[in-house]
Amino acid sequence: MNLSGVPYKFQYTWGQNATAGFVTSPIPATTVAPAASQSLGFPPATAAPIASGGTPPNIDDFNGAYQYVTSWLQWLQSGGPIQYDATLQTNIGGYPNGAVVQSATHPGSFWMSTTDGNATNPDTGGAGWIKFPVSGRLIATSSTTWTVPTGCTHARFELWAPGGGGGGAQSTGGAGGAGAGGYCEKSIAVTAGDVYTITIGSPGSPGSSTGTNGTNGGTATVTGTGLSLTANGGVGGGAAFATGGSGGGGPGGTSSGGDLNTPGGTGENGFTNGTLYVGGSGGAAPFGGSITSITVGTPFPGAFPGGGGGGAANGQNGGVGANGFCRVTFS
Repeated sequence: MNLSGVPYKFQYTWGQNATAGFVTSPIPATTVAPAASQSLGFPPATAAPIASGGTPPNIDDFNGAYQYVTSWLQWLQSGGPIQYDATLQTNIGGYPNGAVVQSATHPGSFWMSTTDGNATNPDTGGAGWIKFPVSGRLIATSSTTWTVPTGCTHARFELWAPGGGGGGAQSTGGAGGAGAGGYCEKSIAVTAGDVYTITIGSPGSPGSSTGTNGTNGGTATVTGTGLSLTANGGVGGGAAFATGGSGGGGPGGTSSGGDLNTPGGTGENGFTNGTLYVGGSGGAAPFGGSITSITVGTPFPGAFPGGGGGGAANGQNGGVGANGFCRVTFS
């Protein structure tokens, strides 16, 4: 069948301009013979010979029946939606699996039945219905799993690893900022019921004022059918020791498995200049946390998601790395 072969569309409903009294509208559910009804159509009396007591069918019943049918055909040809109808639901023994109906209380919203004989009301949270089309977003800042919902066929996974912790500084020193976590993303076809495991590592801990390095951010992963993403955490910033010492900035984390794999930004080196002791800024995460400012006093934590913690200066602890993050957009 080709699109060019679309059948005639009803410009008018049958008998739309019929003279009053020549259309039965609507055709009743039941009636007395020889009138037509929805349950019997034209009753046997209209098919029996007149000589045997039969009665010819009425033109108003014909017009009414055709008008009844063509009104709905015209509605469907026009793309008109079908609202949820509790009376119809009862009469047909429940909606079938795959039926799509418009919400009766929120025009523009649609529901799809996931079971046969569905006799529940979707507008009041009835079982066996999902929103249609299926779309949504999962936000994960900690480890979790995601199960593909019924009707969903596509998903885009975006993954940020945690940032490293900024270096700590003894007095008269400036420590290095930490690197940001790596980033990767991938779009794939998915199947309802598939499960994807999301792991978000811990952010890097800051170095202490005794002059210790910040720790690295943890590794973030997403695994499941057709998918294996890995984003490594940012490297912790280097410590600064007295006297006049400075620490190096930590490199950003790498990533793999995506359509796009982008390393995190590198933290800045700390430095000293006479009596000025400055901690390096933390690295920025791709499409995420911005660079943390260089610090003379208390260092800044990494900017969410995935930013590296700032380096300390002059007897301070470093800044903590930002949390990792996963976003799943599905439809």
